Amino acid sequence: MKGIILDIAPPMGDFEQRGVDKKQTKGGLRLEDTFYKKPIIHNILQGTSEWDEVRLKKITASNFRLVQSSGTGRETYMRRLLAEQLTGLKQKDDWLGNQWTNFGHEYEPMARAYHALEQCIKIKQIGFVEVSPDIGFSPDGEIGRPGMLEIKCRSAGVQIQTLEAGRMPPSVRWQVQFSLWAWKKKWCDYVSFCPFMKSDANKYFYRRIERDEVTITQIRNEVTRFLNEMDSREANLNGTAFAKRAVIS
Repeated sequence: MKGIILDIAPPMGDFEQRGVDKKQTKGGLRLEDTFYKKPIIHNILQGTSEWDEVRLKKITASNFRLVQSSGTGRETYMRRLLAEQLTGLKQKDDWLGNQWTNFGHEYEPMARAYHALEQCIKIKQIGFVEVSPDIGFSPDGEIGRPGMLEIKCRSAGVQIQTLEAGRMPPSVRWQVQFSLWAWKKKWCDYVSFCPFMKSDANKYFYRRIERDEVTITQIRNEVTRFLNEMDSREANLNGTAFAKRAVIS
């Protein structure tokens, strides 16, 4: 039996246990209505087996670029999440990182401490923010109630590009706005850090990025379409029905 689209949601036991608002729109279940009333904060180390476990089956901010990709990356990512959904097991990522990934893990604590000192602020380290059964992300810190932190530890060459441009690289925009949307934050401190620079002025670059509701609407709709397609494919494989989410214009 092929998957059937429902305009009303089936029972959502897990949602009810976690305190999810089950309001609906005429076009289907709204994406935000599957969010927990309060996000679940996992205070675990990034890159550990526990971190891998909570990320299972979830679209993350760093992978949103694949959700909106028009190439093979989108299909590969969807199959990986489908496989995790159907098996309950983490699937091997085609990209397992490189020396710069390890470099970032090594110097991120230094960058976080540097930013806190420069701006005279307190930063709470966060392992993973789970906002729904389908969505989560790993911020580099929380700054009070309205703010969050995103750190990129860079090579000298990339740091020079950022310093000369005087702005956050466009490639990071989607990740930052995804996180602001999912966590309902007002702004994000973006830090680009290169510990090898001799001058402190060149070592550290910082910009405060505000929520962009136009971009967030695009993100919401891309994620909605992605999840609808993934749920449809899962339903076809299992011969079950699924609740279609509404795209908001």
